[in-house]
Amino acid sequence: MNKSVKAIAALLFASGTLLVACNNSPENKQDKVDKAWEKSEDAKENLNDAKEDLAEAKQDSIDDYSKTRAMWVGKFAENEDRIKEYRKTIDNMNSKEAKAKARRDADELERKNKEMKAKMEKAQKDGNWDKFKREFNSDMDNLGKAISDLFKDNKK
Repeated sequence: MNKSVKAIAALLFASGTLLVACNNSPENKQDKVDKAWEKSEDAKENLNDAKEDLAEAKQDSIDDYSKTRAMWVGKFAENEDRIKEYRKTIDNMNSKEAKAKARRDADELERKNKEMKAKMEKAQKDGNWDKFKREFNSDMDNLGKAISDLFKDNKK
């Protein structure tokens, strides 16, 4: 009896396997191929969209850099003009100490302006534009304020 139970179990297993195999008809296989094809087409479309987005982002970054750089170049020129203007007022100062301090201050601000100009030129090569832009704008504002403060200090 034990052998016949095993034989029946084996027969049931084999017939079940055969039924499952028969259910994988060519129609089911074609459906799977069609679904795979659709996924492939969707992936291609997503890839094309991503390429377009990347190209647009690159162009936006280039445009942003160009506009920002032009603004900074203008500020550098303005800073240079203001420092030259300040240097003209130094000769009208009364004390030698005040003149010497004013010259040192003007020299220091001129040096900072040149350093920042060099830093800007290097920035495009280094990457991480957004972080650099934020920090550089802050530095430019501080430099502009320092130059403005020269005139305020001179008038006191």
